[in-house]
This record gives sequence, structure tokens and C-alpha cells, in this order.
Amino acid sequence: MAKWDDLIRDRERRADSIPSAFRKWLATDYESALIGLRDLAKIDPDLANRACFELDFVKDGPEIERILDFANRTLTGDTLHMFQAGLAVALAGQNPVQALDLFADSGISNGEKLYPDAQRMLDSVFRRSSAADPAAVISWAKRHQAEKFPVRWDSICSGMAPNHGKPLDINLLKSLVAAMPSDAVLATKYLFLCGPNSAESRLTNSHALLACLPDDPAGTGIQMRASLLDVVARHSPDLFRGGDYVYQQPKDAYSIGQGLPKVSLETDLAWANAITVPETKDFAIKGVVHGMLEEDSHFTSDCIRRMRQDDPMRQKAVLAMVEWLETRGMTQEAAPWREQLSR
Repeated sequence: MAKWDDLIRDRERRADSIPSAFRKWLATDYESALIGLRDLAKIDPDLANRACFELDFVKDGPEIERILDFANRTLTGDTLHMFQAGLAVALAGQNPVQALDLFADSGISNGEKLYPDAQRMLDSVFRRSSAADPAAVISWAKRHQAEKFPVRWDSICSGMAPNHGKPLDINLLKSLVAAMPSDAVLATKYLFLCGPNSAESRLTNSHALLACLPDDPAGTGIQMRASLLDVVARHSPDLFRGGDYVYQQPKDAYSIGQGLPKVSLETDLAWANAITVPETKDFAIKGVVHGMLEEDSHFTSDCIRRMRQDDPMRQKAVLAMVEWLETRGMTQEAAPWREQLSR
């Protein structure tokens, strides 16, 4: 306690030492440590919050309930909420479900309490929890997103990704995709970005994601399917550029064409043109053109303008650009291109 009092008196100069001192104190004498945190909060609430934010690790066990009980009797207001959230992050790698419950109950991410560190703590508790027990976290997230809790699917995916280089479990991945809302499926890119950086790992993850494509002919399944294909195309383009991929649905080619890394309009249109099924080919051309327009519309329109008039791909590229422009309300820009189609 005396050492803590010395730190508090000299807190402007020794602020960086306070979170570490609190963490060690909590591990040896939690009652005194929480009383010390209460006293710090009275004179410097921001520093007390920082001590909670940097808890980092607390050993799981039966004592956690006693710590929580004493915290509820000792701390109040924002300090209590931040301590509970910090404890959740510290426990996330050991007891994911309890950690997520603690964090949700703390209320710091419900929009009513706008702590600067709340978002980082939210990311951390999801990432650590999903690294420890992804199946439990996916199940928890599926239940709680209906309650409007801010589930961070990107953090869940990044937590699942490293896994010491092990391939992703296909059944686990299917449960992840099934639980995610359609507008969050692009978060699966973190399975590539945060995992082992090797061609073999990317290819394994790509095949696993392709096995999770939803078959729904309508509804959210369409968007989820498109998003997953987009992710795989961005990170494993050789799966499609080799010409061996079998397109289950014509519209799949659109998503892949949009997602493929942009080499050049000529090269990418050659990939699309090599597809033998006419309807699938047309979707691939649209996907390529739309994807390039989204990256750089001026550059792409110049590339199309420079295409030879007798190039059989030119008319389809122009048609795709007209569609892209008109969908965005740019009818004036689309007009001269549409005139070319009628010549």
C-alpha cells in the first residue's frame, strides 16, 4: 500500500508504472488492490481506467468470483465498469464464455459509455477468446447479436487464424459462416491476413472457404456467397486464373472477376473470355470491368477507350461500364458510351 501511495503522489511522472503495479497487486492481494484503485479513481479517473485497460492477464480460478464480488462492493460507476471489462480481457484466453459475459455485462460498449479504449478492449476480448475456443465464441456471438451486442466478426476471424499453422477445421468454418450476418462475411479476409503467411496456408484456407459457400438460391445466401468468393479471389487468384475452376452458378464468375487482383484490363478480360459457358463468361466480364472501375474509374474508362473498335470484347466492356455508371446515377457520363453501343 505504501508503494502504491508513493506512485499516486508522483503519478504525473510515474503514470506508466501504475498499471503494472496494480496488475501485480491484484494477483497477490486483490482486496487491497481494489481499494487502491478506488482511491486512485477519486483523484484521477482516467489513470484508474488505464490501469483496468492494461490488466492483460489474471489467472482464472474460483477466486475470480470473489474478486468480482469485492469489486462490486468497493468500486462504483465508470471505474467498476472498466474493471469488469479489463478483467474480461484478462480472462479471455482462459475462459472465453465467462470473459464475453463479463464484458457484455460491463456495458462499456453499449453506446452509453464512450470510453476511448472500449473499441480496442472489445476487439481484444473477441480475438483472445476465439483463439482459445472458437466454437464457443461463435455460439456466443450467434446468440448475442440478436440482442444488438456489437459482435466483432473480424476480431473473431483474426483470433481463429493463427492457430499455430494448423488448417482451419471445415465444420468450425461452416458454423462461422452460418452464424455471420451477410454484411460481415468479408471479415473472413482476416483468416488470410492474420494467419501463417504461406502459399500453402492460403490455398488450404481458400479451399475450406469454398466448401462453405451457401447454396441458398435467394436471400442473404446470395450476398454471403458473393462475399466469400470475393475474399478467396483476392487471396488465392491462381485457383481461378488457371482455368480449372468449375463455376457452380454463372453469377459466381461476377464475384470472382470483381475480387481478382487487377493485373490489366486486357489480361483480366482474357481470363473472362477463356470461360466457355456464355452466360458465365458475360458475368465474368462484368465483374472484371466493375471491379476495375471501383478501383479507378478514370483509368479504366481510358483503357476501354483505347481498345480496338473491332475487338469483340470492347462492346461487352462498354456495356458493363454503362451499367456501372447508370447504377450510380451517373447518366450524363454514361450517355456517350451508350451511344457507341447503338452504332
